[in-house]
Amino acid sequence: MEKNNGGTGQLASKKDATQKTTNHSQPFESAHFEKRFKKLEELDAHATLLGRHQLNYLSEKQAWLDAYYLSEKLRDACELIQRSRMMKAEFAEDPMLGLAHQAFSQNTGIYSRYPSVHIYANIYHMLKTNDAVNYEPTLKVVEANEQQLSKQEVQSIYNHLQNFCIAQINHGNHDFMQELFGLYRKQLSKELLLADGKLPEWHFKNIVTVGLRLEEFEWVRAFLEKYRFFLKDDVAENAYSYNLAAWHYHQRQYPQVLDLLLKIEYTDLRYNLDAKSMLLRTYYDQHEEEALFALCEAFKQFIKRNRKLSDFQKKGYFNLLKFTRRAFKLKLSKDYVAPAKWRRDFEKLTVETAGAETVFNKSWLEDKLTELNPPHPA
Repeated sequence: MEKNNGGTGQLASKKDATQKTTNHSQPFESAHFEKRFKKLEELDAHATLLGRHQLNYLSEKQAWLDAYYLSEKLRDACELIQRSRMMKAEFAEDPMLGLAHQAFSQNTGIYSRYPSVHIYANIYHMLKTNDAVNYEPTLKVVEANEQQLSKQEVQSIYNHLQNFCIAQINHGNHDFMQELFGLYRKQLSKELLLADGKLPEWHFKNIVTVGLRLEEFEWVRAFLEKYRFFLKDDVAENAYSYNLAAWHYHQRQYPQVLDLLLKIEYTDLRYNLDAKSMLLRTYYDQHEEEALFALCEAFKQFIKRNRKLSDFQKKGYFNLLKFTRRAFKLKLSKDYVAPAKWRRDFEKLTVETAGAETVFNKSWLEDKLTELNPPHPA
């Protein structure tokens, strides 16, 4: 039996304490932290009761408390950044947050052994700097540690990665379209997007949209046919019909698009708006002058009268209609308007479209303007 040193037991280093605790079978999340340092508190109290005063339990408890604090602090910081950007609102500077990230940066050898701390420190740095170069290292940290976290925690982490990719795409970094597609595919393979065994319809739509933008047509069609059965019954028909119509639109199979849009239940406002927008694009591509202008007017009145739409939504659709009408008129007039005038009108529309902050289907509009590709006047 080892001799009790009467309260002068050897201090376990943070490194040693951490090594003892990285082999775990439970998900590495808040409850795990709490359970661990409470257990250490009990062990220390029991040892003290027996007169075995020592430092290792208390020291290890402190290491876990520090890691728990950093994990929670950095997790909340990531969420604050995301929400503030979504709401376009600032949040008060937190001096402790800077110290928390500094503590990780200066002690990566210690805190990198705690998966959630390691992940959220990297996500926080990625979001704070908003620099695309930090995405790949962050993704690697996530992939190396996610198996030690709960499904709910991993879902939240991938949501941060998705939002970062979307923000990069919205700022013109279209390389992130492929990254976003990769994230969706990873989550599908791990069933991270399912809620109670069902795939939310807007994940379904977003995956199709990204896949079509990348011209992954074969993959998207297979996805549609497989995951239509993972949709909730009350939305399955609308979601499948709309997204299959989108697939046919990208194949330039316009009769199939029109047939499928007729199957959509227009009492659902979201599908009503999306279907009208796709119909607008279809009429544009089919050179349906009368149908397009009639739809523009009817769509405009629908938006004006609908009280469920926010001002932001109304502005986005109004701009879509305005710019589409102007682009279509340029398309029709290209062969009989003086080249110099046509060129001026085209350049004006291009500049206004690019500078408009709120335009729904903006990438489609920009593609259509590119297709017009006007020659310089002689």
